[in-house]
Amino acid sequence: MSAITAPKGYFTFYMGRGKVAHGAQDSDTLTLCKKPIKAITLAHSPYVSCAACRRAVVVLNKTQGESDMEKQDVSTEQGVAIVEQVDANIERIKSLAEAENAEGMDELNAETEALISSLSGTGSIKVKKEKRDALSAAATVKGKDVERVVAAQVVGKEYTAYEGVSELVTLGAEKFAEGVGAHIKTSHLAEDIAKVVLDMRLRLPNKDDVPDLKSDSDQAKKSASDMYAAAGKLYMASGSVDEFEAKEAIEKLIRATQNQMREVLPAYLRSLDTDAEEAARFTKLTKGAPEGAKVSELVAKHYDLPLKGVRELKREKYQLEKRLKDEGKSPEAIAAAVSDIEPKSGGAEATPDERVTATVAKLLADVKKAKPQDFEEASEEAKKAAKDKLDEVAKAVKAMYAAVAL
Repeated sequence: MSAITAPKGYFTFYMGRGKVAHGAQDSDTLTLCKKPIKAITLAHSPYVSCAACRRAVVVLNKTQGESDMEKQDVSTEQGVAIVEQVDANIERIKSLAEAENAEGMDELNAETEALISSLSGTGSIKVKKEKRDALSAAATVKGKDVERVVAAQVVGKEYTAYEGVSELVTLGAEKFAEGVGAHIKTSHLAEDIAKVVLDMRLRLPNKDDVPDLKSDSDQAKKSASDMYAAAGKLYMASGSVDEFEAKEAIEKLIRATQNQMREVLPAYLRSLDTDAEEAARFTKLTKGAPEGAKVSELVAKHYDLPLKGVRELKREKYQLEKRLKDEGKSPEAIAAAVSDIEPKSGGAEATPDERVTATVAKLLADVKKAKPQDFEEASEEAKKAAKDKLDEVAKAVKAMYAAVAL
């Protein structure tokens, strides 16, 4: 059984003859889990053990700035004191088990579990496992478990009832949070690299003798390739590293850089409207343009590049889908409306997820636009030609469906 400290201003109590601690305020008529409050018995600890009440407490804690029982490092004075209290509680539970006092064991078990859960720091997982094992053993008298305590520990089959899982959830969350930070750092690093690559492209001319923004020339491709190769050699020379892992890491960073280029390029194009020095690079393209024409639009049109990044377009698509859903539009109408909000490659190859999403959206939108009556009224020659093409479409769709079918 796991427990959580009741928020400030709340009290804990048992309902009727139940032994699961609920929580509520003095003025409440319902528990935190929305049960009518009647025939209550006040609990002797501040810990809520009802699963539904615990979830409500988590929400309250988030909104009130409160937290679960304060974490204590096992190596600190407070942590050692908690471990000692846990040991004392376990000894007390042994005595209660001898007397087969299930009610007292329930209460003390919830309190002890909360204390164990509050431990943190290096070595805490091992300590928690030892104390939980001891807590479980304390509920056994001469080989016979005290039924009510054991039942309370596994009721509802929540993952918290299984040994060590809660600690692993916490450990995993900490590691994942570290990973999120590392991912953000990598994303920022990839953006910096993309800006370096863009600077190289700006200095290299393409066949039209203007900056090679799309890396069409051999020299633009070679400069980027040499940069990545040199980076790999520098990394490999830095110490004992696994060659395969290094190769995989380099490939991932290259892809991340290519993805970032699809954000960096549109931002650069938009900056041409306010940066005369950069705009001067493209005088050959803007010469003779109508008065008031935007440099960004002229340059983007020449290179067939977008003025918005992939993330910005995704945000627009999400907001449009949400608005149309709120308006009660059908899925087909929504798919047709958002089908045009698809990012261009922007000098980098689209990912498989993006290509699949774009292909399916376009297929659905085009099919919805077709009128069955037109097919019925078409000439025999047009029908035959259409059938041949539709056979190809059906074959392609069948292959796509087979690839995604579970």
